[in-house]
Amino acid sequence: MPAIGTAMIPFTGPFTLVNGMIWPHLEVDAAAYRFRVVNTSNARFYRLNLIDADGASENAVVRQIGTDGGLLPRPVPLPADGLVLAPAERADLVVDFGRVRGPLRLTNTAADAALEPDVMQFRVRGGRAQDTSRLPDVLSAGPERIAHLPGEHDQVWVGLVPPGTGGEAHPQLWELRELAAHEVPPLPAAGVVQVTDPRTGRTRTFRQVASLFDDTVSVFIAHDAVVEWNFISFGGPPHPMHVHLVQFRIQARRRFTADFDVALGGTRSPADGFTDVPLEDFERGRKDTTVVGGGEWVSVLARFGASTGQFMYHCHILDHEDEGMMRPFVVHPPEIARFHPHPGSHPHEPYRGA
Repeated sequence: MPAIGTAMIPFTGPFTLVNGMIWPHLEVDAAAYRFRVVNTSNARFYRLNLIDADGASENAVVRQIGTDGGLLPRPVPLPADGLVLAPAERADLVVDFGRVRGPLRLTNTAADAALEPDVMQFRVRGGRAQDTSRLPDVLSAGPERIAHLPGEHDQVWVGLVPPGTGGEAHPQLWELRELAAHEVPPLPAAGVVQVTDPRTGRTRTFRQVASLFDDTVSVFIAHDAVVEWNFISFGGPPHPMHVHLVQFRIQARRRFTADFDVALGGTRSPADGFTDVPLEDFERGRKDTTVVGGGEWVSVLARFGASTGQFMYHCHILDHEDEGMMRPFVVHPPEIARFHPHPGSHPHEPYRGA
């Protein structure tokens, strides 16, 4: 695997494997089929489009009914430019082959697509099959909205910083602690980032408290607590961020302007210019992986009620994960949580549920 400085370039091969095969085909009847799709590539993003023999889009016969953690509230059409799946993301799809004439090809039109964009072929048998299936208008109650939260909830802040920061050739994951006014050093400073919070208009100052996997644990969560994780990317490649143990609800996605100095290793002025990015319909389901692009702040909300112990969160590009973009967090049982500050110096904030 080639390297730039000390960082490994994520490997992407020339072809796409589907269940271990290159260019497979599937014989299908002219009926509706359900497919559970998972991106198991170590680094490649996919933008999946269904096309006919002439290259025209047939995405209209596809409905997405589920995401990482189960069914969506209702079936949704694919985006006009195709369904994006980052490493580890899943999609539950229904394709009605009774509405098309084959053969059809599933292709990858992402910018980093393989040299060969074809993923697989569907060969539709002639004649409409006996198919009495029908997609219901409502599939599930959707993810927990937690709209009844009494006033405040815990927050975790994670900064994603670009390659070259601190002399490191690979991107990094920084756990952040918010500084009180008397703790703010002369700025700009290494390891310190500032953000103008679009919700309140105030400037918030954070210091890096952990980055490497073996650094001291700084995120402690009380069992059954509702926690908002804030992933803020100050530049660099997109990262599919994955939190173990929970299915979360994406609260918001915002783009912003970051004045991050790679040589310094911090911001020279507060990140600002935040613009809300409307969530795609498929992002409103249960998720455990979400993409955070350069210059994006993505916040997700989850209740940590399943288990206690030590768990992981990380970028799901495996090369980034192996280079250090993975950190542990601890969920404490109630008997311990009441004697331990949580979630590790990350402050409480009023809940503003969507």
